[in-house]
Amino acid sequence: MTFLAGPEVWYEFIRSSALWKDMKNLISERIEDLRDILELPSALREQQMSDDLIRGAISELRTFITTIEDDSLLLAEIREQFNDIES
Repeated sequence: MTFLAGPEVWYEFIRSSALWKDMKNLISERIEDLRDILELPSALREQQMSDDLIRGAISELRTFITTIEDDSLLLAEIREQFNDIES
C-alpha cells in the first residue's frame, strides 16, 4: 500500500490514459487497504500505519475524489466505500 503520487498526478494519469475502470479499482483497493488497517486492534494498527499516515491517506483520497467528482460516473460507489473509512 503506497500513497506516493499526489491526487493530481493520479488524476492526470487516469485522464490521459482513459482508464476510468482502472481508476475505480485503484481507489477501491486503497480504500480496502485502509479499511483493513482501521479494523485492526489499536496496537496492531499502529504497527501497520501511524494515525498521522492514515489521516494523510484519507485526506489524499478525499482530495482525489473531489478532483474527479464532475468527471466520474463511478463516484457514487467510490464515495460510499470512502465514507465507511472516513467516519
